[in-house]
Amino acid sequence: MNKYFTKKFIFLFLCIINILPIISGFVFINLFAVNVPYHDQFGVELPKIIHFNEGNLTLSDFLTLNNDHRPIFVHILTFIILSISKFNVILEANIGYLLHVLAFIMIWIIFKNEIPGLRPSSLYIFPVTLFFFNFYLISAYLWGILISSALCLLAMICMVYCINKCDGLDKLFIAALFCAIVGTFSWTAGLFLWPAGLFQLWISYKNRKNILMVLWIVSCIILVIFDYLILGFRTTGVHGYEGYSAYITAFLHYPIQKGICFTEALGSNIVHDIAGAFGFGVLIIILFIFVLYLNRNQIRSPDTILWLTVSLYAAMVLFALVLSRSGDGGVFGPANNIVFLPAVRHYPSIFIIIIGLYGLITSSFARDLQTDSGITKNIDEKLACKPWNSKFAIDCALFGFVVAMLLSGFILNSQIGIVHGVLWAEENTKDYNILKNYHTASANDLQKLYTDRQTVSKLEQYNLSVFSSSSSGFYPNWMPESLRKRILNSEYIKTVYLS
Repeated sequence: MNKYFTKKFIFLFLCIINILPIISGFVFINLFAVNVPYHDQFGVELPKIIHFNEGNLTLSDFLTLNNDHRPIFVHILTFIILSISKFNVILEANIGYLLHVLAFIMIWIIFKNEIPGLRPSSLYIFPVTLFFFNFYLISAYLWGILISSALCLLAMICMVYCINKCDGLDKLFIAALFCAIVGTFSWTAGLFLWPAGLFQLWISYKNRKNILMVLWIVSCIILVIFDYLILGFRTTGVHGYEGYSAYITAFLHYPIQKGICFTEALGSNIVHDIAGAFGFGVLIIILFIFVLYLNRNQIRSPDTILWLTVSLYAAMVLFALVLSRSGDGGVFGPANNIVFLPAVRHYPSIFIIIIGLYGLITSSFARDLQTDSGITKNIDEKLACKPWNSKFAIDCALFGFVVAMLLSGFILNSQIGIVHGVLWAEENTKDYNILKNYHTASANDLQKLYTDRQTVSKLEQYNLSVFSSSSSGFYPNWMPESLRKRILNSEYIKTVYLS
């Protein structure tokens, strides 16, 4: 009986410590979110709500581009949220975070189902929980428009899981196709779901695999033709063909510099200074190479393929980000730039590569815990029958490394996440006051907000956003003034943000 209650207590304790970071993320969002549109929201989300109120909403409103992607599913979702809530972007931020939570739940399901050798799964998922809900990553969702990134992340994880579970041309394969389509029409990164899914199909053992690959390729071609040729794409500017031509040219001229930037961007998932990011980037690359070499005979096992596909997807997204933002000789700086850290809004698309690495190492670790009969031994029993230079001992070391890295990412991102939350709330509180007093605000101030007096008058006319009955948010009333000033005047902000 005591053993039964001990197990229940451990299970309850593990559930609580995994749930607490999720709850803290919701608290973080609502403490720092401000109910005011920010930048692209004026041009992407607000027109649909105004057109709806004026009775001239059309299908074309849902087919518009947002920079270099066409987030049709996000247009639909945000239209529903913002029309019901009178353009309450705090609610939108919460929905984006909720999608992030759903993506994590899918990761937990994958760990439980695909790595059955590790029990309790809630213990081994805990480092992922902390990293998944670190404050810097979560602070990206304060900008409600990044609901698109969260939807794409959820679509990617569901796609990989469905492909892993499908057996030929069945319902799960159709579901994987649907997930790829949703991701593509949610966020720029969604386009990389197609090569990632094709790789997963190619390397796996599936019934009628060739037919599945052909269907996948044909679906991708049809989608690209529809999105880029029929609906059209920008020819000029940083988000058009002209911009991407410049990015590719810069890469061809300076591949080594782009490789350095890639390494820094990879390591910035853990720490946000250049030297530290480069060091962690090198370490992550070495760990990937080492674990793949160590498991070269298991490379086509379903659990390895799944995490390898997640990692490949994130690596492609990261490479595209470096290609398009690390320097092009124009807007984004010199083409031979060797210093690059992504903006906070990009992290929900690239952090998953660290989870992929953890999954690869954990899968290897779990396989080595099992005996030939499939019965899982505990670590002490396994080490008793294996020397310290065995593969299992190496897996133990790798597992320790990657757990330490996830915990480091959580700790190092805690301070910078809170600082970013404060700075975000400060800036948006100022924007809130400018919009509330738009009659006397200067045209220049409104232009900095990506809007104008006529557009803001529409907000007032239809009681939207800052002119609705909704609260502006909890900030800064919940924070003691002394603490607020201490953060804003800290050396950390002066050296990191204002330098």
